[in-house]
Amino acid sequence: AAAGAARAAETSDAFADTAEQRALAPSVEAALSAACGVGDGAPPYLRAAALRCIAAFAPWLAPAERAQALQGCVQAVLRSLGDPSVGRHAASAFSAICCYGGCA
Repeated sequence: AAAGAARAAETSDAFADTAEQRALAPSVEAALSAACGVGDGAPPYLRAAALRCIAAFAPWLAPAERAQALQGCVQAVLRSLGDPSVGRHAASAFSAICCYGGCA
């Protein structure tokens, strides 16, 4: 079990360029998970911040090894596209995700 976890950690960090980036990967995963978990009933400023977080980490989401995280982020973005209070942030996040090939 420990060997499997170690291999999974190596795979998820395969696209990190430096040891520092690999060390930060769990924190990035946690931040994106929290951003994707911001519900539709949250205040618009919080939803906008979550969408900006997703957009900022779009390049990190691009590798195939992060497909599960990407899926959660795409779902959060799509839920927000039709809401006028955060629609422009959702559109920016969607654009960022698509530009980095994560949706391909």
